[in-house]
Amino acid sequence: MTHDRVRSDLPWLKQLPGVEPTGDTSDPASPSSLPSDTLGVALSGGGIRSASLCLGLVQSMARCGWLRHVDILSTVSGGGYAGTFLGRYFDQCRRFADHQVPGAAQRRVATGLSNCQSPPISWLRRYANYLAPTGFGEAMFNFAAFWRNFLSLHVVLGLFLLALFGIFNAIGYWFLGTAHDIGLQHFTALATPITDVILPWKTSLWWVSAELTFWLATLPLALAYWLVSQDHHERFVGTVFVASILVGISALVGMSQPLPLVVVIAAIAWSIFTWFDIRRKEGHGDPTSRFRLAIARNRLTYRLAFWTTTLVVILVLALIDSLGFWLAHTTLQSEQPWSVIQLQLSSLTVALLALAPILRWLASFVVTSNPDSGGLLRSFLQIPYLSSVLMILVGVVIPLSIISLISHISFEVGYSLWQGIAVAAGAVFLSWLLGRQTSLPFVNRSGPLTIYAARLARVFLGAVNPERHRHSAGGSITDVISGDDGPFIEYAPHEAGGPLHLINVSVNETVDVASQRGMRDRQAENMAVGPAGTNLSRHWHSLWTTENGCRTSELRPIGNANEIHPMRSTSSDASQTESLNVRQWMAISGAAVSPGMGRLTSPAQSLLLTLTNLRLGYWWDSGIWSGHRALVPFPSGIFAWIKNLFLRIFATQALLLGELRGRFAGPWRRHFYLSDGGHFENTGAYELIRRRVPLMIVCDAGRDHRQNASGLAELTRIARIDFAAEIEEIASDPAQLQSELTQTLGLPVETASMLGTLEELLSVDGNSSKKHAALLKVRYGSPAIDQRSSKQATDREAWNGRDCSWLLYIKSTVTGDEPTDVRNYRGQHPDFPNESTADQFFDEPQWESYRKLGEHIGDKLFHSMDARP
Repeated sequence: MTHDRVRSDLPWLKQLPGVEPTGDTSDPASPSSLPSDTLGVALSGGGIRSASLCLGLVQSMARCGWLRHVDILSTVSGGGYAGTFLGRYFDQCRRFADHQVPGAAQRRVATGLSNCQSPPISWLRRYANYLAPTGFGEAMFNFAAFWRNFLSLHVVLGLFLLALFGIFNAIGYWFLGTAHDIGLQHFTALATPITDVILPWKTSLWWVSAELTFWLATLPLALAYWLVSQDHHERFVGTVFVASILVGISALVGMSQPLPLVVVIAAIAWSIFTWFDIRRKEGHGDPTSRFRLAIARNRLTYRLAFWTTTLVVILVLALIDSLGFWLAHTTLQSEQPWSVIQLQLSSLTVALLALAPILRWLASFVVTSNPDSGGLLRSFLQIPYLSSVLMILVGVVIPLSIISLISHISFEVGYSLWQGIAVAAGAVFLSWLLGRQTSLPFVNRSGPLTIYAARLARVFLGAVNPERHRHSAGGSITDVISGDDGPFIEYAPHEAGGPLHLINVSVNETVDVASQRGMRDRQAENMAVGPAGTNLSRHWHSLWTTENGCRTSELRPIGNANEIHPMRSTSSDASQTESLNVRQWMAISGAAVSPGMGRLTSPAQSLLLTLTNLRLGYWWDSGIWSGHRALVPFPSGIFAWIKNLFLRIFATQALLLGELRGRFAGPWRRHFYLSDGGHFENTGAYELIRRRVPLMIVCDAGRDHRQNASGLAELTRIARIDFAAEIEEIASDPAQLQSELTQTLGLPVETASMLGTLEELLSVDGNSSKKHAALLKVRYGSPAIDQRSSKQATDREAWNGRDCSWLLYIKSTVTGDEPTDVRNYRGQHPDFPNESTADQFFDEPQWESYRKLGEHIGDKLFHSMDARP
């Protein structure tokens, strides 16, 4: 593809399957397909390790003349550090007067990258330790910021929980505590006989709520399943119905206990409610349909599961509240002065801070890049459910017990009702203030992502910022300099002759928004953000709108208007999304540790990471409320209404509670929870395969300590499932390989001798590999058929016209022919080049070893070329 014309992903997006043609596709400036010489490069995730190795590879491509032929750059996580550095380098060239001269920006970038002593490369080498580049001072800055954010997070959560316990205690002390005075003690004893017998105090609304849930929901729903007929629609089973009524009446008459009859009546009510619910959602239909009979039983079972879960949660909170009551009662019985009690409560609150290092210690055993290390202690903690039990004990039971204690003491265990109500009302009011839509930025800013993004910007974007070379403070990595960052809607490296840059992030989806049921397997979808728009999942595409020739942050969905699309609103053609800067997208793409981690997400892990504030993910505002998405089915009814009301009144707390529970609704709520693109697919090649790019170069620098090509295996699996594409090794015959390279791809003949099989890329027992790269073929399935419109895809869709692509797979391997310093580092660090991704504090030898390895591999593969055929 020539670079004398401005390239854009826009024409290609418009030709994706299922998208109606727009504009004149015969216009050469708006091609209807990818040219046959289109070259795409994917830089994988892997933190600073991947960034360093990919940088060396890019330097080699620049020196050998390959970089100017790269059309599309797709990056993930650490590869995005290097990729965004490169993209910003081209982007900054637009400031120069000659940026419209063909090849000017490309020569400027190639010259800077080829010289290892150039200012940009020297800057990156100097500040390779990007998290603490100046040593102790920066480490203390990070420490102070962590504790500030940690305390702020727990103040918001603590106030909300104090309000919750305060409301329950206010009702309990006021209503249940005065039941004797207003003559309701007999009623409460009949309604909650278990609570009345086992509890020494009668003012716990938690226990009352648990018992009422059992009598009015859990037990009746279990009975309702057997009451409804399995043969006749909206009919009861006569024998079960009569037997239930007789048992209820017998208990009422013989034992003066009305609860069994109440359970039967509630079961009948649940059955009738379920039938009416089916009518409302499914229509009257055929009353003899066995399908409708199955729906009734299915819904009764799911409602039973919901209320059983609710009962368990309330029981746990009741136990915690009982512990808090007992502690409060014991404290007040000691008859200590209020000043002493207040001091004790303050001490308990401060003592909670001691849980932070314990939780972080637990996190090191849960979120680890090498599960094989850790010895006896790790093996002990990996006993099934043991780590989860420890997390719940340390992160839930102890903090909630202290909050319950504070709430009960504010009521003086019922002797100071109005004082407690005042405390509860204050907590509710403050929670409302902090939960408003205007307070939502707190959710993202209270996590470490803000500092993480700032560090990345000053290192990788600041390296190519001309202002840093002119400003008096430009040499200081700790100072904020104009030009280190910019709005993503203005980011356009392709307009200066660079590659079109796609940044990959994951949209976490652990719960199905329609059914509210948990999802397994991937638990995330890929979202690629580029200059033309976004690609979400397999088939949802959106374009940035333009105003006066400039991109805006509004997204307009493309495709069939009669099909579901997460960015299609019922109120407008385009939605106003949250506008982010380049550094923010780069940091989100590398948000490796967060409560949402794709298929790695689990409730216990999400709880732990939220409580320790290891929350690198980002809640991105899509601009569309869930109820305003066209054609998307959402739950309805009183519970859905209450949930949506809560989301609007306490938006901040709702998002934080979503993180605590690890429940993310994907692209179907207003806020998408975004995290590391590697949580979906780590090589970055997913978007290149989607576009069927003719020639792909994939640099896989992900950690592969077991040497089983796990990144490529995952890509192969996802490509087959999502795009019907098979990634295969070509024949290992050297003559055939040389023929394919030179005649089919037009690559230098010297490259053939550098390639091997996948087996030769993988080392065994710590030995060196035999090769650095392998040539693979991506074979695509037959032309796609749009199942929803039942028509064959047309020839205008170039994706269906290309039946194969070539993939040059480069792996971070050591073969023994590397420079002396690289081999020396390998000797001292046997895990090289697969050291832990958790190590983000590279020193100069470590950084240079990875960079030089990438450059060495590139020099072996990318021989000098004047032009590609």
